[in-house]
Amino acid sequence: MKKDKIIAIILMLCLSVIIIIYFRNSDGKNIFSNKGIIRDGFYFDTYIKITIYDCKENSNATKDFDTILKEAIDICAKYEKICSPTNPQSELYILNNNPEFLNGNDVNLSISLEDIIYKTEEISLPFQDKFSIYSGDLCALWDFSKKIIPSNELIETTLKDFNNVSTNSRITLGATAKGYIADKVAEYFKTVGINEALIDLGGNILVIGDKYDDSLYGIGIKKPFDDNSKPICAIKVKDKSVVTSGIYERYFEENNKIYHHIIDTSTGYPVENDILSVTIIADSSLVADCYSTGFILIGKNNALEIANKKHYEDVECIIIDKDYNIHLSNGLKKDGDYITLK
Repeated sequence: MKKDKIIAIILMLCLSVIIIIYFRNSDGKNIFSNKGIIRDGFYFDTYIKITIYDCKENSNATKDFDTILKEAIDICAKYEKICSPTNPQSELYILNNNPEFLNGNDVNLSISLEDIIYKTEEISLPFQDKFSIYSGDLCALWDFSKKIIPSNELIETTLKDFNNVSTNSRITLGATAKGYIADKVAEYFKTVGINEALIDLGGNILVIGDKYDDSLYGIGIKKPFDDNSKPICAIKVKDKSVVTSGIYERYFEENNKIYHHIIDTSTGYPVENDILSVTIIADSSLVADCYSTGFILIGKNNALEIANKKHYEDVECIIIDKDYNIHLSNGLKKDGDYITLK
């Protein structure tokens, strides 16, 4: 009898290992835990991770989570083929190298690319001449990996072309593409009844519902220019997108001066003001993505004014200034170790 019990225990352990291996290796990418099912990948030149928590105990066990996660990743792959600025087969790349478009003529776009361009132009209105999706040529002048600083003459010439109303400059969607795609994944999840999930597209966070244990999601905010993993602060949210942009993300230093990737389209140079990073909390990840860059471009006081008066979108922001002070918009409060919505 004792031997039978030992055999039964061994069989149960083997079965558990088989189940875990199935979830880990199903289609090569799913990872199973008692808290959720994760699918990851590499898109948009970054690591992405999508987690569904609806599979927790007492949830609707009839959902095919493997298929749902695969579809979510397929949505990311689909839009990468539309929005990639470097893939010669992407629609955006083809558009940016189309002589008809560059000469100012109308060209046919897919509904998806037209939609993201239109929405980005609309959402970025508060940032006026400092933010433009037609800044691809200006941004291309700067090579942060090779530490190339373009000449003043080259910047001035490119600015003239950029401001020429009879031609089109190349489009860049780096400030909004991941936000737009995160919203698309969230829309899909809602159509299939997923009520608890976390979408992480390389730091663009969108959470659906609350966590598996009914608590809020805790999201750390990186301390600018700090290689340590400890965040400068953290926020707790549910049903929100949280996106951070900072001048520390891509930069180099030359003659004691920092050159970073957030280009002011009114000057052609990296913006210089009192901000190191901006974190946006919003319902839409597209809005959060766009505003996190836009707020850096317009400076702390203008950013807080827009957030507090709700000129355009219902957003909240956390600003880290150059002295590492933390500034909160009016809809946020400090609650113990975390920042929360009021």
